[in-house]
Amino acid sequence: MLLLGYLSRLGDTLSNSSVAIHRLARQPSVKRRALMDVFGMFSSAFKEVSPPLQKALTDPLILIGTFSYLLLAPLLRRSPLVDTRKGAYKRCMIAYNTLMAVYSLGCFLVTTTALGWDYGYGGWLRALTGDKVVELYTNTCPSPVFESTLFVWAAKSFYYSKYVEYLDTAWLVLKGKPVSFLQTFHHFGAPWDVYLGLTLKNEGLWIFVFLNAFIHTLMYTCAAPPPHAATACCLRLLPPHAATACCHRTLRRPLPPTPPSTVHG
Repeated sequence: MLLLGYLSRLGDTLSNSSVAIHRLARQPSVKRRALMDVFGMFSSAFKEVSPPLQKALTDPLILIGTFSYLLLAPLLRRSPLVDTRKGAYKRCMIAYNTLMAVYSLGCFLVTTTALGWDYGYGGWLRALTGDKVVELYTNTCPSPVFESTLFVWAAKSFYYSKYVEYLDTAWLVLKGKPVSFLQTFHHFGAPWDVYLGLTLKNEGLWIFVFLNAFIHTLMYTCAAPPPHAATACCLRLLPPHAATACCHRTLRRPLPPTPPSTVHG
């Protein structure tokens, strides 16, 4: 909810910023003042964010990692590595898709084991790590899901895998194919989803890891043969709808009781 509130204030700031920039274009003589107004509005909105969220949003590693992705396609398009011939990079792409399918399946199975949805096949993993089955939708903060070694392992490895998945875009560019907005939006935002979930210990992270790992298992398995490209694209649209159903239950759960304040006189 803190993030939603910040995004709402950021939207208001952007709206006000557009007005300031419009005035700047019409009155060049007040360029410096208009720019200071814009930065001042951003600074004012950011100061209202809680310190943990401020720290998370300004971490240089996530900022460099995700914004560098936006430079990936333009740089590769200008490189001599682009090869539009049929079959170019085929072996590399098959090896990559195979490894990512195996990894995604492993991540999915570890997550289901942590949540107790393994039907017994993951009991040895819980015994190995000393984990108990995680109970979701409790009033405990932080969530018990972050006490599970298996889930934390899966989530952290999943975060780093989001950077490996930048190769999804690289293959398209190297083959001379266009990169859709959906592709760019997904790969830019996915690391942020996992990173903020881990940093702020948001229980809803299990939804993203569980669904995304499952869908990626199918997607990377089907990615090698060209006829399945449409199927892979459709699979990417499935998690948001399934996640909406999961989030509905999360948002409706009661908040933990607030302890009564003590007044010393």
